[in-house]
Amino acid sequence: MLPEKYLLSLYWTRMFNVLMQNYLSSTTTCIIWSENENFSINWENANPTAGAIINIRLRDLEESFVEDVVNFAAKREELLNDYVTLNPFVEKLTLSIEKSHCESFIAFQMDIPIFIEAIINASRYSIWRSLSNKFVFVYNENALQEVVFRHRFFEDQSAILLIERSNASAEIFHLKTNKFVGPRAENPKEIYSLDRFNASGNNFLQGSNLFPDKLKNLQGREVILAAFDYRPDVILEYYPGAPSHDRAFAPNDTNGDVKIDGTEARILKTFCEMYNCSIDIDKSDVDDWGIAYRNMTGEATLGMLAEGKAEVGISAMYTW
Repeated sequence: MLPEKYLLSLYWTRMFNVLMQNYLSSTTTCIIWSENENFSINWENANPTAGAIINIRLRDLEESFVEDVVNFAAKREELLNDYVTLNPFVEKLTLSIEKSHCESFIAFQMDIPIFIEAIINASRYSIWRSLSNKFVFVYNENALQEVVFRHRFFEDQSAILLIERSNASAEIFHLKTNKFVGPRAENPKEIYSLDRFNASGNNFLQGSNLFPDKLKNLQGREVILAAFDYRPDVILEYYPGAPSHDRAFAPNDTNGDVKIDGTEARILKTFCEMYNCSIDIDKSDVDDWGIAYRNMTGEATLGMLAEGKAEVGISAMYTW
């Protein structure tokens, strides 16, 4: 009979081999290394042929900067001059995104909450952006508290894969994702099952796509708009029963019902016709175009975007 440690390594390696070869093969993947021996993986057999691996070890982050090909000192000084609060993990992720173009990320068990907080900042501090980020969170069954999955991150990101190893059968992996689509009142953070992988037989139960395209049909999800009445670009008409709602008002307050129109607003309306979304406006802090600061704070329209209170900002900003 094969030793348990060997079998665990074999099962994890088979799971990751399928993942890397089929879903992460053409991207640069950042792996946030866990020291937990339960995730013993033979990466030589799991690495994609066309992709690159960036290893980030939380235990020796500060010491690892001296080994980097790219010096982070200049970027660190730039961010600190803009009153940005940094820590070594955020710095390392920022560097990996900006210089190595990490698009996919793998984090393990207790490192997942730490990673989520760090990546939110690092992805903004980097001057490089990806349109195809993927996030893979790996853990053993019952090892994470449910509160982790209530984080705003699970509402904001569409390409999340959870790999949960069964405690009852070490060769069984439950594969899950977040709902993302649908009205926000129906909890886009909700986690649901995608498939199951049996590492003994090296096969899936259903053969599902582990990264379904949730952006093609948003199923009525609201896009939150920061804007003010600035005609003809944005026209806001408030009256009970109007098709949209201003989130500055309580959900059941008809004074917040608003019709949104204008040359810019129609671009967003066309987008929502194509991708089945709806538009809500939020004028909570909007009385001007405003300003956004590097430390992710700000004022008025641009401030709402920087602070994540809105997703789109319009009102002839290009002329301003």
